[in-house]
Amino acid sequence: MRIKSTILFCWLCLVSTGLSQSVTGSAAFLNRGVSARAIALGGAQTAAVDDASAVYWNPARLLATTGFSLIVSDIVDIQSSLNKFDVNYPQIAMSVSSKRPILGNSRIGLGFGYAGFLVKDISRYDENANYLGSMSYNEYVLFFSMAFSMRFLHLGVTWKHINQSFSGDMAYQQSTKQKVRGPDDIGLHYKPLRYLSLALIVRDSIAVGDYDKTGRNAQVGATFIGSAVASWLPLITIDLSSEPGSRYWSHFGVEYPIAVGERQILLRGGYSKALLTDEITRPIATAEMKGSIGVGLKFDWFIIDLGWTQELAPSLFSPYSGQFVMTMKFAP
Repeated sequence: MRIKSTILFCWLCLVSTGLSQSVTGSAAFLNRGVSARAIALGGAQTAAVDDASAVYWNPARLLATTGFSLIVSDIVDIQSSLNKFDVNYPQIAMSVSSKRPILGNSRIGLGFGYAGFLVKDISRYDENANYLGSMSYNEYVLFFSMAFSMRFLHLGVTWKHINQSFSGDMAYQQSTKQKVRGPDDIGLHYKPLRYLSLALIVRDSIAVGDYDKTGRNAQVGATFIGSAVASWLPLITIDLSSEPGSRYWSHFGVEYPIAVGERQILLRGGYSKALLTDEITRPIATAEMKGSIGVGLKFDWFIIDLGWTQELAPSLFSPYSGQFVMTMKFAP
């Protein structure tokens, strides 16, 4: 039964990675990721996420823990700070999951999240370079997630609401066009062994306003849970994501625990968006590859996570841009 279930799950993963579109468009700021732990692990979170940020990474992983979870996070873009742009990326997510089966033999998890991209004091000029004043831009995404345990699988779904708005004399606003629809994200999680976690998420395209939309993409992941074998072994996680034109990217992360009395220090490192195929666009794609490091300080039910991600080559828009991320987690 376990072998058949594993084969079925892997087949679903292969099919889903061939159904992707570009991840640019509305809410493209989400490509930066959610939470410092996730970013420090190179975004390889499909099978590794273990907190409320699962509303973004994989809603099926809302069942990875029991009880209540809350994260509050922010990203600081170094290039924007150097250019003195007032840019903020606030993030918050909360979840609750049942400790015991509620519907038959099924456990249930619920999650809510918010991720924003806020830019203030954007200067405006006319064709003669005369100053016309300033405006601001606000884009945010709301996540509503549910997860269920179904035999050997955990199934999760997420609905998203996206809103974009400009302020000032160019006031303009648009949001998710279709109000009643099926889930935008579908995630699966399967654990064939106590030290191995396999997962998949497929994100559908969402129409925003009359002309804009999000991209469709898929991501599969596998995580080796070292602590399930020995307390000193690391967590090793790897993801494969797909984009159009048969382009596949790998994401990798390692988390090493160090016990300090009753506390725990978690050392992390990884990389994201290493191109596996498509030699033609490799020079451009290489500029998107990022390295990352981070540390977590665990105090029983409270965790502080810090992460840093850095472009490994100059991009088309900024030289070696980096981001610093700080996340606070509460899981009483």
